[in-house]
Amino acid sequence: MLLGLISDTHDNAPRTRKALALLQDAGAGHLLHAGDLQSGALVPYFEGFQVHLARGNVDASGSIREAIQETGAPIQYATLHELDLAGMRVGVIHGDDGARLEGMINSGAFDVIVHGHTHTFRDIRVGETRVINPGAVHRSSEPSVATYDTETGTLDRIFLT
Repeated sequence: MLLGLISDTHDNAPRTRKALALLQDAGAGHLLHAGDLQSGALVPYFEGFQVHLARGNVDASGSIREAIQETGAPIQYATLHELDLAGMRVGVIHGDDGARLEGMINSGAFDVIVHGHTHTFRDIRVGETRVINPGAVHRSSEPSVATYDTETGTLDRIFLT
């Protein structure tokens, strides 16, 4: 399964459109969005994807929930997603609560944790857990998203510039 990883879109419509087109072209049909969508304005852009969206610290949750309901978009919206994807235990969280993020990382309960918030790409291992921040779509000198292949463990960073 090829996952699209995206974070910190912050209502940046042009870059989000580009990011989603690149992820779709790469073959990702399932997106893990690590938060800070910001409002419901971009929800229609996610048509054609199955999405797990983590609530970010600047998200207008009411606006996002309304947009999800109005569009009927296949978006699951929660503070934390604990998923079983292709036999892997995957956590998706924004990461603004550093203690909670570190607790997840150190728990050993996840094969992969996807987070955002820092607007900085990261790919590290802590024990058996792979921790990934795909970078940010908005407010980054190197805006990026990523794909993650659950079969091979291959992570590919995709630059938006």
